[in-house]
Amino acid sequence: MNCAGDCPLTWPPVLVDSQKTTAALGIDSALIGTVTRPDGHRQVTYNGWPLYWYFQDHGTGDARGEGLGNNWSTVTRVGKPVFKKPTVARRQ
Repeated sequence: MNCAGDCPLTWPPVLVDSQKTTAALGIDSALIGTVTRPDGHRQVTYNGWPLYWYFQDHGTGDARGEGLGNNWSTVTRVGKPVFKKPTVARRQ
């Protein structure tokens, strides 16, 4: 898991109760999956990425946590992260 301990206070995981998940319009249902967290809850994944909410997002389209700490990213409809971690240039 990418988020444990106190992390879920800021980044609550997207959880499901049943085996069946439903894709919203424009989302590839074949990319939806789940993973069992250490606490036994089932978390939704998209293209293998575990999904989380950001505690300061309150409505559709909110993404205030995008890129936060150079670690968190929204995921595109094709299952790729939006945020790209910066690369460090090496001196020659």
